[in-house]
Amino acid sequence: MKEKFEGAEGRNLLLQALLEQKVIEGNREVAASIMEKVELVELQKGDVLIENGVYDDFIYMVLSGSFDVRIYNRIIARRLSGSTVGEMAAIQPLQPRSATVVATEAAVVARISQADLSRIGDAFPQIWRFFAKDLARRLLQRNSLLAAPRERIRVLILSSAETIEVAKAIQSAFAREAFSVTVWMEGVFRTARYPISRLEKQLDQSDFAIAIVAPDDSAAGAGRSMPAATRMA
Repeated sequence: MKEKFEGAEGRNLLLQALLEQKVIEGNREVAASIMEKVELVELQKGDVLIENGVYDDFIYMVLSGSFDVRIYNRIIARRLSGSTVGEMAAIQPLQPRSATVVATEAAVVARISQADLSRIGDAFPQIWRFFAKDLARRLLQRNSLLAAPRERIRVLILSSAETIEVAKAIQSAFAREAFSVTVWMEGVFRTARYPISRLEKQLDQSDFAIAIVAPDDSAAGAGRSMPAATRMA
């Protein structure tokens, strides 16, 4: 895919793609300066562009394709062509990456080092103004993911039909404390019977989860079966 941005004709296409970058804002001087310093990188679906906790200082401009931004395997945003990812490296080059960025389809990005972008930014200060505004917007977006404080701690109890009486006993015991307890019985341990997203939503809305299994319950995986309590441990 990146071949279309290479060669004599490809350079014109690359310049046009850079002009469409939000950080460049259609400025041909900025686009031309950045074009001389970028390296094209091609990725396939599932490839990791940036990994949380890693120290590097590259900034990426998405020329085509799209990426998921993940924190602890939770998708918090998606970046499309025209977007910049990894821009914190331009501002805090000694800080580790705060998120993982994964390609959701075949994609091409233009990679530039922190040092090169900083030199260009010194010549064209509008780059820093864009980053400041964009980071403020993303901070507001990140804040929207934080759950509002709860008056009662939410506990989710996962129970099979065989252990429902144990689950109800725990729910009853918690009723006298500052807990809000939900017992989940919807085909527990047989996830094919209900959309897994429904269980994930319940887990996201809970502070703690308790899974109850009977001594003779078993769990299957990787072509073998074993006692559920052993597998969960």
